[in-house]
Amino acid sequence: DCCEGEFDWATPYIDALFNHGLHGLVDRGGIPVALAAEELCQGASTRYVDREYDELALVQVEKIADAVYDDVCPEARP
Repeated sequence: DCCEGEFDWATPYIDALFNHGLHGLVDRGGIPVALAAEELCQGASTRYVDREYDELALVQVEKIADAVYDDVCPEARP
């Protein structure tokens, strides 16, 4: 019970990635992928996120960005 809902913040990001066919990225990357998506929505550039998350390649970050800009935070699209 103590941790129920702990990752609710990640739901819109994970849903967006699933909607864009990025299931494998979510399955392999887990919460760091959602954190990267959140940073993109908060205004971080794809290059910044690529440098911050060693486990993600720039092409993956760009796919994450496309998904969240379409489904979660269109106002953050550069």
